[in-house]
Amino acid sequence: MKILLTGATGFLGSHLIPAFLAAGHEVAILKRSFSDTRRIKAYLDKVKSFDIDLVPLERSFEECGQFDCVVHTATNYGRQEETATEVFEANLAFPLRLLQTATFFNTATILYQYLNYYALSKRQFEDWGRIFANQGKIQFVNIKLEHMYGPGDDPSKFTTRIVQSCVKNIDKIELTPGEQKRDFIYINDVVDAYALLLKKVPDLKDKFQEFDLGSGRAVSIREFVETVHSLTGSTTMLLFGALPYRENEIMKSEADITKLLNLGWRPKYDLVTGLKKMIEGEREKGNNAPHYQNPLIPEMKETSQPERQGQPEKPSLTLAEKTVDEVLRHFGSALNDARQHYRAFVEKGIKHGRRPELQGGGLVRSAGGDASVLFSKDKENRELSDQRVLGSGGFVGVVL
Repeated sequence: MKILLTGATGFLGSHLIPAFLAAGHEVAILKRSFSDTRRIKAYLDKVKSFDIDLVPLERSFEECGQFDCVVHTATNYGRQEETATEVFEANLAFPLRLLQTATFFNTATILYQYLNYYALSKRQFEDWGRIFANQGKIQFVNIKLEHMYGPGDDPSKFTTRIVQSCVKNIDKIELTPGEQKRDFIYINDVVDAYALLLKKVPDLKDKFQEFDLGSGRAVSIREFVETVHSLTGSTTMLLFGALPYRENEIMKSEADITKLLNLGWRPKYDLVTGLKKMIEGEREKGNNAPHYQNPLIPEMKETSQPERQGQPEKPSLTLAEKTVDEVLRHFGSALNDARQHYRAFVEKGIKHGRRPELQGGGLVRSAGGDASVLFSKDKENRELSDQRVLGSGGFVGVVL
């Protein structure tokens, strides 16, 4: 089968690629030229890739011909303060341009459509898919995915944030009372369901097919958090009730997996088993994280352990690389997320315009940004200053 996959560099898409390739499918992916491809680095030479910010969307069809199936996992959650137009473009306008393919697998949401821009745009696209299917133009498979989780997921996701916070033993986590119930499903079970549907759905008669995808068992948010807390042995304080429920909060969401069970699919991971694997993955990622050394502070060698002889030296980062990595670490643990958060931070700063108190050298800033206060003095009475150094004239003299 020839498959076109959107959202290939995301959490779900990056797990679907190896599964599709292992099943013998021919895979083409849509991404952007600046997409973080670390998750799919091992598969880039095995798929056909199209950068949709550089070439027309039609290029994929021109070079690959008609696809048997489009698997649409790309989405914009609106978590980075995107405008309504940006969310609309990503979740509705973009996939609409792909609705020319024989079979379309849509990754849908279980959220109430008027909860936010994301939920509204996803529900509206479902309606478009239903219209196309009813007209006999395509077969539209709507997969209503519950709360997927697993190691390496986006840090902005609730499940990842809770696991990472407990693993790191942060001081406290402020939470709602936690009575709302959610259906959590491990990533491997999600991939198995997509793989099975690719085999089974073409044989089904109805042009519009809808499947709930979850574990089939909802647990309270409080139970989920307390389970993570227990499994990690965390000392983090859990402050249930510190936050109010959001407006239009869904108090229970649970997948009816009867249709998938009838097709032969079964979830293999219960909550505890899945969380253990996720926690293991997060700890592994932490142990393998690069060591960051402030380039301005000499690194101290440990003397308690003998130096190993004959071991190749690890290549050191350049000062520029260290600086970039150090800055991005303040904006997120995953490179792609950190870059997005950093860009949003810069864009907010630009809106403030030029701020006099942040201009000029150290002494100018100390004078409130008014250089005339300093340079109106006689030359012999001026303090030594340098734009690169924040401090008094005496300190500047010592540094330089």
